Amino acid sequence: MTTKYDGGERVRVFTFPSDPARRAQWIKAIHRADFTPGKRSVVCERHFKPSDMVNTTSYTDTTTGKVIEVPLKLVRLRPDAVPSILPDGPAYLSATNANTSREAPDEKRTHLEAAALQDAISKFIETHQAEEDKYKIDNFQAMLQCLP
Repeated sequence: MTTKYDGGERVRVFTFPSDPARRAQWIKAIHRADFTPGKRSVVCERHFKPSDMVNTTSYTDTTTGKVIEVPLKLVRLRPDAVPSILPDGPAYLSATNANTSREAPDEKRTHLEAAALQDAISKFIETHQAEEDKYKIDNFQAMLQCLP
């Protein structure tokens, strides 16, 4: 969903999560006194880090192992996203003052798993090619030499 601020640029807005635990995280992050969000309460994209938003979805083809990435029509928030850019709130709650260079644990795990998988695939292809070259039979004489 998008909306305009005072006729200006369009911004995406996100409804509060229905999960009580996540909803409580959002309310705590917003840090407004006596605030209880209603069914139509929203938070605009300006309060989220770009890394909190998902613009694409991916699928791995099991037959080829190729990853296919497709852009989404509607931008979504990551499941663990919490509003963290709060210019009017206390400085310690805003992500702009936090150390943002550190990767989130789930992102790090995914990144490391992908790197390990890519490394394993590369080693497999290299080994497979070496085996094919070692046992390559391109004429009848070579085949006879391989027989016991």
